[in-house]
Amino acid sequence: MTEPGDVDPIDATDRARERNRLLATKRFRGVPLLPPSDPDDWSVLGGLSYELHSTLKPPFELLQVVFFNIALVLAGWFLLGPESITSERFASIVFLPAILASWAFSDVPATNLYGSQPNRALKALGHPTRLHNLILGRDLALWTLIAPAGAVLSLLLALKDNETITTLLVTAIVLILPFGYLGIAAIAAPLLPYHSVPMKKRFALRHTWLRWGFAVILPFLLSTPVAVLLLAPALLLVEVFGKEPWVFLLAGVVVAGWTALVRRVAVRYTLRLTFRREDKLRAYLSDPALG
Repeated sequence: MTEPGDVDPIDATDRARERNRLLATKRFRGVPLLPPSDPDDWSVLGGLSYELHSTLKPPFELLQVVFFNIALVLAGWFLLGPESITSERFASIVFLPAILASWAFSDVPATNLYGSQPNRALKALGHPTRLHNLILGRDLALWTLIAPAGAVLSLLLALKDNETITTLLVTAIVLILPFGYLGIAAIAAPLLPYHSVPMKKRFALRHTWLRWGFAVILPFLLSTPVAVLLLAPALLLVEVFGKEPWVFLLAGVVVAGWTALVRRVAVRYTLRLTFRREDKLRAYLSDPALG
């Protein structure tokens, strides 16, 4: 029996449990219309929720990368001229959304899928479905953050330039091609993972500089060849049949199917590489000192 003013230990325990439950709920609250964010939820929607939740909390690493690349493009486009960013053929502002999207996607979040989340990657190793959904969750998160905004910007620019066909093509490129690029970029995940460490520590790990430096620039090196690969069927159709509206429509359908096929093949190859290198990956991801 407790005296007046004393705290009932049972009530205190219940309050502590409720407080911990609320803290856990707050910590892992999800995104509207998606499941709660849980690193052990290996469904596609669960992975997307986890990725978006991780992106939208400090230190906002993924957002910093995306906004930095967008700022570089805008600075080059408006201060140095479009030719500093792209070829003269695509220097019209109607192509700006596609250029912005290509730079926003072309960075380490697309390639360092395992090293950027080693604990989760370790749990996924040896489980094909987990690995597939880990890759897809990151790709969907990147797409959600970048592609819709690029599509809206493209449509807004159409109101000024009135280039309907070109605008629709750019919008389709912004919405469809990223899945193909991200699928191919994922191949680097089992080949060139690296731990996310502060730059001060990175400078101290001199033996990692060459490997890390190549891993950082690799996404940019991939962007143009992958774009050519994915757009090749459309370019061929336009070259053979001309710039008729039905040709552009057919080209869009063909590119969508081709992009889906390329992504499927690339992700399967990524999973195969991951299984072959599982022991090396497990050892590397378990030791942040390796850089």
